[in-house]
Amino acid sequence: MEQRTFSDQVADFICQLHKMHQDNGQCTYYAKEQSEQLIPIMPVTPFVFEFFIYNSIYQVDWDDSLRTEGVKNHPRGLKEAEQQEKLEEFLKPYIRKEPALLYEVFLPIRNIRDTTLEDDWLEVSPDSRITAEEGKRFFRRLQRLQALLSNAGQPDNFRVNDSLFELIGECRYYIYLVRNNIFHGSKVIGETYEEKQKRRIQIYLTFLRCMMSLFFLVCDKHLLRATSNSSTEA
Repeated sequence: MEQRTFSDQVADFICQLHKMHQDNGQCTYYAKEQSEQLIPIMPVTPFVFEFFIYNSIYQVDWDDSLRTEGVKNHPRGLKEAEQQEKLEEFLKPYIRKEPALLYEVFLPIRNIRDTTLEDDWLEVSPDSRITAEEGKRFFRRLQRLQALLSNAGQPDNFRVNDSLFELIGECRYYIYLVRNNIFHGSKVIGETYEEKQKRRIQIYLTFLRCMMSLFFLVCDKHLLRATSNSSTEA
């Protein structure tokens, strides 16, 4: 693979987003009622914030940004799901070169307790954007990903192929549908704080953070200048 490096302008942009990602992962969010009592608004708030950061990443044409040495967005008219696919296509050569990167960032998925992904609270409530069967398929796919990570045992044994990329892409697309429900009002605020829904959103947030960490880790390992303020801590 030809060695390529982002310009300082692009590297600074990436480092700013990385800092936001790290800060969001360390914060606990609260809302204040009229009585001045603080109530936790987790995990839906960090999920929303994380998707804002993710949106700032996938709307960028990273191949074009490498060529022109500036931050270049995708042309208008390219759908968001297509932009997300373009991001994954950009990352694939680096992941194939170093599969341990993908293994490392998805360890939080491997470390979810096995029984957690089989509990009854995983059943989603269907609506205009997501069916109950789509919800079941997402958690079955997550179990498959978890099994692949567990069976590898260690980074050097982990293998990446088209089937794995497709599995991750399908999980990512489901998370995008969840995001649309929250952003576009299919789920009212009260529903997102219902206990079972909160537990599901925590799983969605964990997966999204893994996807974000993958981007930042690939950049840190392969694309950022040594003089940039990057960090390999995802």
